[in-house]
Amino acid sequence: MKLDGFLNIVSAVTRKPGLFRIGSVGDISIFIQGIVVATKDEEINNWLIKFNEFVNKELDGRLVDFGWVKLIYLYSGSESHSLQLFEQLFNDFVKISSDNV
Repeated sequence: MKLDGFLNIVSAVTRKPGLFRIGSVGDISIFIQGIVVATKDEEINNWLIKFNEFVNKELDGRLVDFGWVKLIYLYSGSESHSLQLFEQLFNDFVKISSDNV
């Protein structure tokens, strides 16, 4: 799977999470981990590492040992809000990533 396909799938899931039974950032994380394990795509892995760094900078910048899932949960008020925050950060990072290409 190419990175573009991965981004399109994740974007589709964030737009209609109910269709995929996704209710929180934890759910989307499991979905993404499934794609990563199934594809073993290095480009997707590298993108997720950079996404983790981006989330860390956007939300705090001091909690380097936390993954993006824990950081989003930390800064959200509920599970549904965690999904909204993920979608916002994901879309922001996709835009920044595509602008740098």
